[in-house]
Amino acid sequence: MTRGRMNKNLLLPILCVAALCGSCGSLGVKRQSATAPVYWYGSAPYRLLPPDRIEKPIDMAQQIAGVYGETAFLADALVVATEQGLTVVLYDAWGTELAALSFDGKTAVFESAFFPALKGEYMIADFQLVFYAVKDLEKALGAAGLGLEVGRGDGAVEKRTVKWNNEIIIEITKTPGAIYYVNHPRNYRYTLRGAFE
Repeated sequence: MTRGRMNKNLLLPILCVAALCGSCGSLGVKRQSATAPVYWYGSAPYRLLPPDRIEKPIDMAQQIAGVYGETAFLADALVVATEQGLTVVLYDAWGTELAALSFDGKTAVFESAFFPALKGEYMIADFQLVFYAVKDLEKALGAAGLGLEVGRGDGAVEKRTVKWNNEIIIEITKTPGAIYYVNHPRNYRYTLRGAFE
């Protein structure tokens, strides 16, 4: 895929949140993990699903505009996700590569000198909530003590709501041109723009 001047970006919110604290540098800091569990809320762990649980393959440019607390951020990325794995490359407005993330189902590899403290598994988990099959998410979230509700409304193609008991933790609203993600406990939200079907 060639990277033109059209906007393209990442859906992984925590990555962009960390950009608020980033400093200039180049790729080179590698963070690798054996896909440790993710704790969105409470003490029960969410275990990452394997790549083949994705609803359908993705190979596209995206743009993200987000807010963390009172601070806004904007970034671009190229996203490729198949049944074999996930790759995301993040760029700034000048086309400088800021970070790269990959996941093969066993290991998450995150490379960036800008965001050395980030954990790749948390970015992957957010990606899975948006793009993975509902039946597989329901099982994985249920094991973590969380519930998933899926419906439509307000012009959305699909709306996904993650709950802890009756408390809404995460809301995801999908439309053909944008995806809206809100994480209430961590106080961040973002909008992905791209050619979503």
